[in-house]
Amino acid sequence: YKLVLDNTRGGWGFEKDAFYIVDKGKKLKMKTNVAGNLQILCEFGFNEAVLLTDVIEPLMQLFFLRRGFSFIHASTVSKENGYCFCAFPRTGKTNTVLALMQEGYDFMSDDLSIINKEGMVFPYPCPISVKPHNLNALPSLYDKIEGSDFKKKRISLQEWVVSHLAPYYKYARHIIPASWVSSLVDNKEKVYDIKLAGIGQPSKISKLFLLIREHDSKVKIKRIRNMEQLSTRLSASLLFEHVWSLQNYFIYLFAFPDKRCGLLENSQNLQKEIILGALSKTQCYQINIPENVPFNKSFAEYRDLID
Repeated sequence: YKLVLDNTRGGWGFEKDAFYIVDKGKKLKMKTNVAGNLQILCEFGFNEAVLLTDVIEPLMQLFFLRRGFSFIHASTVSKENGYCFCAFPRTGKTNTVLALMQEGYDFMSDDLSIINKEGMVFPYPCPISVKPHNLNALPSLYDKIEGSDFKKKRISLQEWVVSHLAPYYKYARHIIPASWVSSLVDNKEKVYDIKLAGIGQPSKISKLFLLIREHDSKVKIKRIRNMEQLSTRLSASLLFEHVWSLQNYFIYLFAFPDKRCGLLENSQNLQKEIILGALSKTQCYQINIPENVPFNKSFAEYRDLID
């Protein structure tokens, strides 16, 4: 097969009956067997995050769509009813659910949530990626980190070093051993083990919040009435999350036009139908959050609206 390398993401390649993804030298192969079933074969050490986000979850989305369910790009908690927070990365949805979980709300999902046409949201309890910026926004999370006080102090020191060194990484690595600087900078993506609430049960969606970052000085809240427009935004947000798998599909389709997947090509329309059904009786709000306002201050502005 011909392997085409893309230094920004890894690489890909294909042959008549198989497609390949390459990440840091490790290959993943997808092919259809004689029975028509899809097989996924990974080399040992293939990046688990790439496997999940670029392969498994896009395939799960197709499986869900056939049965009247869909992912949406949202973090969700529940307390009798479900509360969904939709946003692009670094907007505040994870901080919001972490804050609510500390108040006793049950965890449903982080990043992706599962809904159906009847307006139900279902648990998809993947681990929450709690990173330094989350700990900075919610200092009380430090007390819930599993481990010794020494470990917690070490985390705090790493964050301080990262925040000061990261902007000057290309210069710092000439003064300090590159491997040491890299290990510190990499901790910006560290995931910490934190014990919080339990896992919620399937729940009726009570409210959905669309969080948007903007250049302003105060939080703005408005009721969303145009469900058609909202469904378009939410479906586009999920497509953004699955952009690499879609790119791989269209590359493959260019080479083999007889290998079309109608379900995949129509997935946005199917997802919009499910979203419209799910939100037809749901209160939906848009919350515009200033970029330079600390999380605790912006959260206080919309906290009472959640219940």
